[in-house]
Amino acid sequence: MERKQMLIGGEWVAALSGDTYDNLNPATGEVISQVPAGGPADMDRAVEAAQKAFCEHWGPMEPLERGRLIFALAGAIEARTEELARMESTDMGKPYSQSLAGDIPGAAAFFRYYAGLADKIEGEKLITPGPTFGYTMHEPYGVVAAIVPWNFPLCMCGIKGGPALAAGNCLIIKPASASPTTALALGKLAEEVGFPPGVIQVVTGPGGTAGAHLAAHPGVGKVSFTGSTEVGRKIIEASIRNIAKVTLELGGKTANIVLPDADLEAAIPAAARTIFLNCGQICTAGSRLLLPREMKDEFLARLLPIVKGMEVGDPFDPDTKLGPISSQQQYDTVLRYLASGKAQGAKALIGGDRSCDPALARGLYVMPTVFDEVTPDMTIAQEEIFGPVLSVLTYRSVDEAVEIANGTDYGLAAALWTRDLNAAHNLAAHLQAGIIWINCTNIFGPWMPYGGYKVSGLGFEAGMAGLKEFTRVKTVLMDTSGRPELWACQ
Repeated sequence: MERKQMLIGGEWVAALSGDTYDNLNPATGEVISQVPAGGPADMDRAVEAAQKAFCEHWGPMEPLERGRLIFALAGAIEARTEELARMESTDMGKPYSQSLAGDIPGAAAFFRYYAGLADKIEGEKLITPGPTFGYTMHEPYGVVAAIVPWNFPLCMCGIKGGPALAAGNCLIIKPASASPTTALALGKLAEEVGFPPGVIQVVTGPGGTAGAHLAAHPGVGKVSFTGSTEVGRKIIEASIRNIAKVTLELGGKTANIVLPDADLEAAIPAAARTIFLNCGQICTAGSRLLLPREMKDEFLARLLPIVKGMEVGDPFDPDTKLGPISSQQQYDTVLRYLASGKAQGAKALIGGDRSCDPALARGLYVMPTVFDEVTPDMTIAQEEIFGPVLSVLTYRSVDEAVEIANGTDYGLAAALWTRDLNAAHNLAAHLQAGIIWINCTNIFGPWMPYGGYKVSGLGFEAGMAGLKEFTRVKTVLMDTSGRPELWACQ
């Protein structure tokens, strides 16, 4: 069995406590590796090393050179695509075909996008009164923490790490305990392409101790966290003492709204993809399907055969569409929601339980589920399940559809399907979500800023907006007259 080490200050080390934990393959229950259970003392070492690297190497480095190294890291990821995809699928259970086609190329794309922006971070000249001259500068925080989730481990390292590094910050990655392997591999690739020691560090360990200590550390200027809303609140609490800047991408309960004139040839397969991709373990998964009452029977009659044909099984089987749930904890959570839906009167048209296939008995497999007769007040229509569970709701009018869509605490994303572009843009204006997809769903890219409304988050990730989240603005003002006024307000 492989014993992993953490990357701190350019050295591969064990936790100072010597503690480890078993990293399990969710498809088989087998132990993949033993991983250091880093704690506060390890995080202290990482912050100290990052501060040193920022002062001596990364901060003074020319932005063009920083960009060159980030470009090289993107290339190294691409060169190891198959190897990294196998790690990702073994670690968190998603089908290998999805890791190969989406996750690993996606990580490289984010690093490459921000590599090209490293020397293009600009301030602006201010329109100032009288004989004065002013401008703004975007400066790095110095040390930033990226606390990444388990559902897209390497890609989230790119989403957070790309802009953090391009902006001139040193980066401490705290991967999820359930899927640390590709983050640790990223650290090795960073060494190979020539990043100075301490610029990129990967510290593993439980979120409740290592992650919380990192968020509260006075040497960390910025924390970027993706995960549940509940943990996001704890990150805010931890950061209060130092008033650290926090970006949060949290839970979602995406409404997938089908209008009466929608193109069903496109909308029906998309309704399956958006909730069952990655076994529903996506913050923007279209977990609520809103249908006109008169359309429901036809839509479901065409949707259910698609769901029934989705192969559940070994992530490395080319025919597999749904792998296992990523961890025992999340598996138990999904099963509780399935029981809740049934208890509250929802009708499982398909699925509704764990897999009964003896060949999958050792893994954390849940069958893709479609619940009908769901009402907006049911738990499965209000709370994020983070599993392959679709709730079908109906509406009588567009106003009612908007009311249902906006009727949760979340506001990360929404999707709508219609041929009427006027209706589409009018509806988009009334939906309380940070991302609105029209006649598509779950399209992402490094060029696209995204963030959530309500309890779905703070700030932005990706795009130019995501880059600026890793900078702080400084205003510089100079009097050019030689006789400065003590007070001026014009």
